[in-house]
Amino acid sequence: GYNPSKNTRANIVLWRKSENCGSVTFTGTPLLGHEHGIQSLAFNNDSSKLVSVGTSDDTNIYVWSVTKNTLTNTAKLSDVVNDVLWFKDSIITVGNRGCLSLWETDDEALSLHEQKLILETVDIQANFTPTYTCAALAPKWVAKGFLVDAILCVGDTDGCVHVVSIPDGRRLSHIKACTGEVTCIAWGEKKIIIGTSEKLVAYSYPNESLEPMCTVDFPIASMEWENEGEEGIFTTLKKPGISTAEVYFMNIRKNHFMRI
Repeated sequence: GYNPSKNTRANIVLWRKSENCGSVTFTGTPLLGHEHGIQSLAFNNDSSKLVSVGTSDDTNIYVWSVTKNTLTNTAKLSDVVNDVLWFKDSIITVGNRGCLSLWETDDEALSLHEQKLILETVDIQANFTPTYTCAALAPKWVAKGFLVDAILCVGDTDGCVHVVSIPDGRRLSHIKACTGEVTCIAWGEKKIIIGTSEKLVAYSYPNESLEPMCTVDFPIASMEWENEGEEGIFTTLKKPGISTAEVYFMNIRKNHFMRI
């Protein structure tokens, strides 16, 4: 998804990877709906559905049928959303002003039903309302340790990662990862990999120790696991003053960084 030029809508373009070679091909008609840009996208578990949230100028959340190229559910956002992901058949959004919501889809209706989850702030006395920047679901074994259905890690602009139980939204703990902004989160083998506006760090779990990973002196823009998280992770670095980003592959076991 990307921002539109003047007098055009924002497109969602789907690409399919070839099984026999590394090439990718355009799947067909773009998904059109967002008027003013797309902030975040996420596939559900079987990739049959796609959820998209618009930028602060768009304020729409859409659910699409990937197989039919059609819009199935829609709603207006009450807050600016920075990240979106699926939880079973529901959708989780995080964003500004402490926005953390669980959305229920309805196959019989076009609408989405929002349930706002309110977390306690890290410092109640400070009356601080965080801006949530990103989120990632923890592996099932982590949730079992807390005796809850699921665990969500939510990053914010204050450098914290909040560990939250889902679907009740109870904050179980928090990690102070950096002094800047948490930009992305991923789970490794007994580690939470945290991308920040300053560096890449890992939080050992359940040992509860924070350690830097490799030598990365640039903001981490995004992360994505390769081979279901067993070997390594792709990271995108955004260097100051440069419009393009650089992609690296990091071997988690060897703690080795390689530019692609």
